[in-house]
Amino acid sequence: MMCAEPALEIVAPFGGGCTVELRGELDVDNADRLAAEIRDVAHGKVVLLDLAGLSFIDASGVRALATVRNVLAQDGRWLFIERPRPQVRRIIDLVERLQDEQLRSFGIVG
Repeated sequence: MMCAEPALEIVAPFGGGCTVELRGELDVDNADRLAAEIRDVAHGKVVLLDLAGLSFIDASGVRALATVRNVLAQDGRWLFIERPRPQVRRIIDLVERLQDEQLRSFGIVG
């Protein structure tokens, strides 16, 4: 499968946090790199990860997001996912049901 490289951008810094927009595909080929990039650009107490532009995610991508959430939580910070497309939301929900408690605490808005 040829995968589009995801684009990552801070689109809306706000007092106490930021919104990070993700576009493209998040899969086994780029999940670790992208998780590191999200950790690098995320600032503030609250990080909103806007997935409206994400067209595909696999279990590796969901695990990468869980890793980012856990790293931020260790610093007393929060990661929330917002506006996932229906197909992305279905994969996140499926992986959450199949995995252990580590993946069960995403806050998905909308």
